[in-house]
Amino acid sequence: MAKAGTDAATSGLALRVASAAIDQAAGKAVGVAACALLAASAPHPMIGVVGAALGGAARALVAALLDRCNIIEEQLDAVLAEPLRSAASTLEDVLSVPAQSPSELRELDRQLGVAFDRLRTAYEYASLRDRANCLTVRLFQSIVAALKEGGAPFAEQYVDDLRVLVCDSLERARVLHQEAQAIPLESREDVVDAVFDPPPDAFMQPAILAGALQEWEDRRARKEALAGAAADSANDAEALDRFCSLVERFRDNRRMLLRRGHSGTRQDSGTQDPVA
Repeated sequence: MAKAGTDAATSGLALRVASAAIDQAAGKAVGVAACALLAASAPHPMIGVVGAALGGAARALVAALLDRCNIIEEQLDAVLAEPLRSAASTLEDVLSVPAQSPSELRELDRQLGVAFDRLRTAYEYASLRDRANCLTVRLFQSIVAALKEGGAPFAEQYVDDLRVLVCDSLERARVLHQEAQAIPLESREDVVDAVFDPPPDAFMQPAILAGALQEWEDRRARKEALAGAAADSANDAEALDRFCSLVERFRDNRRMLLRRGHSGTRQDSGTQDPVA
């Protein structure tokens, strides 16, 4: 299976997508952690509350990912854009219509299976033709696999792949931070003082001072750029790690997500059909 983290340089845009989407969905995601703590010991009436919170986080994350993909749609190959939009639409539908019977749950799984297969084809295409968007596809694959019947092993593999990229991003942040720290940067006043101690020839003073200040400005800009890139890479790693944690929550609570708020039975095709 191809690794999503094998080429961090070509995944920068997709990392921006993940980071921005997760930040956009953060308000809902915060509730997931608290509700998950309740899930293990929740009394029967609490199941709907936990499921609703998880569902809200999942829908917010899918919507945010789709928003970010729309922003970069002009950079997506049509072969990739269509399955991503289709998968997002399927996820929105699945997370908006809770199953109330086994047959309805099977239909949701069927739809997720179609999205899963199309995304797998899109990922293979991206790995050969458009590696910069491999991660974008992988993000959607992870959510679909986490919710799909029998998809847990795939979700785990995808999360493992994504966490390789988390480690890559953290290492890049460390290296960039070290490079920024290694650039000496005295104050501007110290640069001016150094030029005039001892004073240069009066005729050369303007050129020498201008050269010294330009060299100082170049170092300052380089140091700030490296520090900013290091912070961005660290933030991206944190956001992607949060995404992985959310996918694991969805995987562990898939049935609750797909049937949230409905713990009883429903008449289905003329028979009393309990939701498993």
